[in-house]
Amino acid sequence: MTLKDPIFMERLDRDGYAVVKQVFSTNEIAQLRGEARTLLDSKSRKMNGGLCHGPVCHESDLAERLLHEPRLAFGGRGELPRQIHVHANTYNYWHADLHPLNQNDLSSAAWMYKVVIYLQDHSERDGLSVIPHSHKQGNTIYQPLHVCTRAGDIAVFHHSIQHAGRLPNAVLGNIASRLYRLRVIDTPGRLYWFQNLFQLTCDIERLAIFLYYVAICDLPKYYAEPRASI
Repeated sequence: MTLKDPIFMERLDRDGYAVVKQVFSTNEIAQLRGEARTLLDSKSRKMNGGLCHGPVCHESDLAERLLHEPRLAFGGRGELPRQIHVHANTYNYWHADLHPLNQNDLSSAAWMYKVVIYLQDHSERDGLSVIPHSHKQGNTIYQPLHVCTRAGDIAVFHHSIQHAGRLPNAVLGNIASRLYRLRVIDTPGRLYWFQNLFQLTCDIERLAIFLYYVAICDLPKYYAEPRASI
């Protein structure tokens, strides 16, 4: 299955998310990790408990590798990504990037989806979680679902779907979520120092590459403010 496969696109429209397995090899993931780490070392900012770099310069090795990658061609028109962001050890609470859209407004246009290349395995609760179907306004809201991925997989999700980047440590994640709901902290990332202090993080640095098929700066009128949560 590819990002252009009709079955894949149908699944995206229905559920709001989908995963394509084993798109990149072990050697390619090692190269992507090295290039992502180089970018983060050169310039990064704090974001959601971790670090972020982006948009990535188009002349960088990572951009040269991914912006023209046929395996990342999206949808019937085969659109290629236009912008790249790199995250390290970031996580956030439940939210949607875009306001929920009416059924008549839904489209399979590539810009409405975020593509993520995870550069390590994510199982149990670490990594991406979603609420299937929540990208469609008026739909019945289903129970949260964790999306298990392995290094080399690609996760794709609609900008309007309720999703979260979960903490790898379940106990700390539950504490952070409860304090956030009680408005004691304004973001679960405030507990990141605590997590590091007691060495509760994963053994491997959690890196992810986010691909956008339109520049984020071109979408301000669509982005939800404040972010929705459940």
